[in-house]
Amino acid sequence: MEEQEIEVDVDAKDAEKPKSAAKAQSKSGASKATTKKVRLVLSVEDESRINILVEGLKQRGLKNYDLSDVVGEALETIEEDWWREKLEELTPLEWKIQAALENPEMREKLVSLLEG
Repeated sequence: MEEQEIEVDVDAKDAEKPKSAAKAQSKSGASKATTKKVRLVLSVEDESRINILVEGLKQRGLKNYDLSDVVGEALETIEEDWWREKLEELTPLEWKIQAALENPEMREKLVSLLEG
């Protein structure tokens, strides 16, 4: 298994522009999109699609290629439902309970359930 450290710009559209152009555009108010960098270390199997791409790039003479745009583009192809489902799956139960307690209607249902 090989590890790839990848830095991804969350908004790939702004990532393609030079920083000076992105700043000029934000000052003019033409675009409100912001870019955030996300760091991750990605452990991949030798047969994974990303590793096949990396190896192919190396064979074609591109070494230490910045995969940020490629990974950002690939992530954009994932359906929005998957992201919502993943967020729900990873959300701690404690957070869900706290959110329910902050909603008066849900709080009433929760209290009713607990009082049985």
